Amino acid sequence: MENERLIIGVDIDGVIVDFISEFIKAYHKRYPRFRKIKKEMIARHNIGSIIGLFDEEIIDLIEHTTLFHELPLIEGADITLTKLAEENDIYICTARPEHHRERTIDMLSQYNIPYKKLIFRGRNKKLEVILKELPRFDIFIEDNIAEAIHLSKLVKRVLVFRQPWNDNCLNVRKTLKYVSSWDEIYEAIGEYRKSLLPSLL
Repeated sequence: MENERLIIGVDIDGVIVDFISEFIKAYHKRYPRFRKIKKEMIARHNIGSIIGLFDEEIIDLIEHTTLFHELPLIEGADITLTKLAEENDIYICTARPEHHRERTIDMLSQYNIPYKKLIFRGRNKKLEVILKELPRFDIFIEDNIAEAIHLSKLVKRVLVFRQPWNDNCLNVRKTLKYVSSWDEIYEAIGEYRKSLLPSLL
């Protein structure tokens, strides 16, 4: 098992790039008289329920942020994914709508993010979508806690990239592992690989 390629799923926004910081900038520019917000205030993944905007306003801000803002790379994502891709198969799976495909491909290319396939979730749960692509995923890296819990039903190891909107899960089943950086992700994947080796005892 030491040299077997693991199948690793990776989310984009909140894991590879810092979407929320640019979304907040877009919000402040669009609504300068509304209350100022900070990233740490976003305590749930549903941004609209935190800010109090209408659904159509949130959708428009998300669209604008995705299409017209340069989303900063989360430190270490490019380097770590490049190292991981040498021994593993990387599948990028995003909740972005299909019409963002070209913009998303351009962004991943700009940051030299390697991947075997780019999967768009659409309106379905990620688990339902990825199971159509592959019979198994060894590891999935996600920031949406609801998706992470759902993925943990079948994905062997779910890593939750720690963000303000996912930091309140009690994780009572102990099926999720929180990580705060790409260095920690690399270590966690190394530990998982070691756990697959047969015991010498």
